[in-house]
Amino acid sequence: MSLIEQHAGVSTLIGTPKEVKARLGKSQSNQVLVVSFDNISNLRVLSTLTENISTVASTMFEILRNGRRSSHSRYWLDRCCPRPPPHHT
Repeated sequence: MSLIEQHAGVSTLIGTPKEVKARLGKSQSNQVLVVSFDNISNLRVLSTLTENISTVASTMFEILRNGRRSSHSRYWLDRCCPRPPPHHT
């Protein structure tokens, strides 16, 4: 199992469910987000995907935590957190 701390406030765990569960049991974090993937046997693909998700999560975390709403942050928020379509009655 790997632990990657690439970004302040965001850690990424990579491993089997059993490995991640054991590591989460020792975590001091008050909240976690788990993303699981079925049928990824290519470790290069998994590593690249993990790096990208970690980068987006860190960026979103900083934007939302600090309340910054620049055009750049609005761009990321619109793509990563799309607004639901309006309900028609």
